[in-house]
Amino acid sequence: MANLKEFQKNALERGLITTEQEDILNFVKVIQEERRRQNLTTRQLADKLDMNHSQISRLENLDNIPNLTTVFKVMNGLGLSLQVVRKNENKQVSEN
Repeated sequence: MANLKEFQKNALERGLITTEQEDILNFVKVIQEERRRQNLTTRQLADKLDMNHSQISRLENLDNIPNLTTVFKVMNGLGLSLQVVRKNENKQVSEN
């Protein structure tokens, strides 16, 4: 079976997912990779953030789209920040 990156590329080329869905997949992948890099289980991260384990699991499994408060809480807990980049320009706007 193809890896996730190849699957995403093929699915996007065949019109099976939108670019927005691909962006969401990439975003969640970064969160999941950082959690693993820090050697945290989803349960440990949830405990650290005073959240329910199922919230982290649903986020990583894309079972639902979380609200922005949840996204920023998880990102901050992992020491991540969000950069918004205009596609037509090289300017970046940072959000914490």
